[in-house]
Amino acid sequence: MDGGGPPDQNIAPQTSANATPASTPTGPSDTEDQTETDPFPISTKDIGQFISAAPKPTKKRPWRIHCPMCDSPGFIPRKAAGHEIKCANPDCLVPIFTAPEAPVTQPASETQPEDTPPARNRAMVVVVIVVLLAGGGAWWLL
Repeated sequence: MDGGGPPDQNIAPQTSANATPASTPTGPSDTEDQTETDPFPISTKDIGQFISAAPKPTKKRPWRIHCPMCDSPGFIPRKAAGHEIKCANPDCLVPIFTAPEAPVTQPASETQPEDTPPARNRAMVVVVIVVLLAGGGAWWLL
């Protein structure tokens, strides 16, 4: 009677061809689930690479911008134009946006035409006239 003995321990159990190993995930991953449910997907690993907007102006951050989502003001350097910016409002729903391009500023042209005398010359003329009138009035009264 051959079937009554203990099973051979060197034989591995047979597995089906459709079986998957335990280390392979069977459901959707977390990143796939986030992109399907999140209407504004933002990669959180890239947040440190954005330029943060300051809530108040400084010498280094003079340019005022507004967040398109929460409309809160923020201040950034001029060099940050066209780059990704993080909103100054910590409660903003979509804190990352692209800064608008900096407006082109033309150098200020000379405001006074060359034909008109400077203000200093006008003041000198007024002082001379006042002194002459005062001297003439004093001579007339004496």
